[in-house]
Amino acid sequence: MLETSTKLRQGLPGFKKSQLYNALRCKGVLHKKLGDLDGAEECFQEALKNLEDEFGKDIPMNNRFVFQQFLKHMTNMLPRTAVMLKEIGGVYYERKQWDIAQEYYDRSLDTMRQVYPDEPHLDNFGSLHFKIGLCETEQGYFESAR
Repeated sequence: MLETSTKLRQGLPGFKKSQLYNALRCKGVLHKKLGDLDGAEECFQEALKNLEDEFGKDIPMNNRFVFQQFLKHMTNMLPRTAVMLKEIGGVYYERKQWDIAQEYYDRSLDTMRQVYPDEPHLDNFGSLHFKIGLCETEQGYFESAR
């Protein structure tokens, strides 16, 4: 079904690879649930690359006007990028590669804070710190996420 959805989407006029976001995310989640972490990472990385290829990777934070215009245009892209970064972090979390998971979770958190600066987005950090035995840090993240 996901393959059919992807092929239909690709056949539409004005198709852009970033429009495969939902299909790639669903496919990645399925791979992850089936224990195929390589397949999951491949899907999530492809979705992230498609977003970055279309919208760019870096945000011009130094010019307030440019940044505001950028955010107006990118409000849909940044949360999607953050979700893909979180998903990739989750793959490394499952692989017990804590440092790499932390890097992706940090990037995800930084991206979400650009769009929603006043909302907590710390649940993944609590889980990660619990797994690696930093219980005090883990408790702080969970309390901040409430």
